[in-house]
Amino acid sequence: MVNSRSELATRYNDISVLENYHAATLFEILSFPGCNILENLEQGDIRQIRQYIIPMILATDMAKHNEVLTNFNAIKSEY
Repeated sequence: MVNSRSELATRYNDISVLENYHAATLFEILSFPGCNILENLEQGDIRQIRQYIIPMILATDMAKHNEVLTNFNAIKSEY
């Protein structure tokens, strides 16, 4: 997508384009009536959930696989 200069690549500054799109789409879908499974939560809780969900989606970018794996292995050794 980056090499093709697609609209999405431009929108997400060529960084984890599909993953950023998926995260944005998730929260867009949650804004639809009847789809917001977070609607009864407090705003602070929603903010915290977003802080967990977005990095998890971005971590699925295979271009960053080695970085994620290295971080995982470093944390794993602590347990």
